[in-house]
Amino acid sequence: MSYTDPVAFAATRHRIVINLSGGKDGVIAGARAMDAARRAGVADRVWTAHASLGPMEWPAVTVDGVRWPSASELAAQHSQILGVPPERHIEVRRTRQVDGRTVPFDLLTFIAERGIGPGWVRPAPAPDRGRRRWCSARSPRRSASCARRSRGR
Repeated sequence: MSYTDPVAFAATRHRIVINLSGGKDGVIAGARAMDAARRAGVADRVWTAHASLGPMEWPAVTVDGVRWPSASELAAQHSQILGVPPERHIEVRRTRQVDGRTVPFDLLTFIAERGIGPGWVRPAPAPDRGRRRWCSARSPRRSASCARRSRGR
């Protein structure tokens, strides 16, 4: 079934989860989703989530005596601004089992374990001319593709 009306869609959901990164796009999308949920009368079904990047996440900083919140703190603030109670805002972080213990697992760990470096550091072959070129892709998808080519995958 296709839904073109966000209010009708929200009305049929058991739970609505809005992912908040702490950035401006997430809070705008969240406001639109929350508006649809309110109009459908199901705002009590809305939860927010923040997927933490661990050590790669933007930390809180203090500059000239002014404290600027971390991405995680911003996501929690955005959740409150949207009207979602704190008990319905969750923060998740990827973990895995190591020797029977649950430990954090993040992108930095993944890279370190595999010895993978960024694709833009190594030249990738240019298939059309046989020359080598430096990867300088601007988008993450292109960077990942560039990195695979430079590793011969």
